[in-house]
Amino acid sequence: MGLQVCLSGALFATGWYFFIDGVAKASQERFSHNSATFLTWTPGLLSTVAFFLINLTHASMFASQGRAASVGNSTAAATLVLGWALAFGASILALSLCASSFVSPSDKDFSALGTGMVFQTLFIALSAVCQWSSGVRSRDTY
Repeated sequence: MGLQVCLSGALFATGWYFFIDGVAKASQERFSHNSATFLTWTPGLLSTVAFFLINLTHASMFASQGRAASVGNSTAAATLVLGWALAFGASILALSLCASSFVSPSDKDFSALGTGMVFQTLFIALSAVCQWSSGVRSRDTY
């Protein structure tokens, strides 16, 4: 369990590192359209909220105990689905912002901020998978 938690933390930090590195590089570029605004921070913030929502649930909450689904299991399932929907939405937002704001057909330059946003949401989602799966002890937990 410890290795997956450490890997999750490393992936989470790496995701934020890509974004902060992109912001730093964008501040040094001479083009103003590559500057960081609140909209460029939004996918990372949404991914971070999704990470916490996903990890509010635990695999043992879904263990079948021979009875109907209780309110706690329904709430846990809704929280998990909401977290994954938010993570997916943040990734789509990062991809669409990257494509619309940081990529132009005439300019072949590399945009560190746009790719940093995309990698950030990817790495935070992967860290959520590592963290959540660290709580799964065996196949009969579900």
